[in-house]
Amino acid sequence: MSDSLHFKPDFYRATLRSVGDAVITTDVEGRVTFLNPVAESLTGWTLDEATGLPLQNVVKIVNLETGQTLESPTVRALLDICLPKLNGYEVCRCIREQPWGKGVVLIAVTGWGQDEDRHRSHEAGFDHHMVKR
Repeated sequence: MSDSLHFKPDFYRATLRSVGDAVITTDVEGRVTFLNPVAESLTGWTLDEATGLPLQNVVKIVNLETGQTLESPTVRALLDICLPKLNGYEVCRCIREQPWGKGVVLIAVTGWGQDEDRHRSHEAGFDHHMVKR
């Protein structure tokens, strides 16, 4: 197997830390394993404080109209196909190879929406294909 396909925790952690959007990762039981700085500022929790806590304790998503708490988003992920220095298709395949990655709903986010693009996303293991506007 190519070295590029092996799981490299330090590389991925550094990459996720530098993403300009909030990133929170959990283990298979929904306990927080990582928050990047943007997620820390949005949630008010530091990585040290949140690590090991159930995600629903750290992030509460509330419907503004009804006030009801929404279900935990731990099994859904938006993944941009055109990541800098990463291939989103490869990342998807790597996630699917992990025991915890089989039940995750992965959504490809891309600027390409032709049938062949949707097919390629499906072949890589994505559940849905969302075209950016």
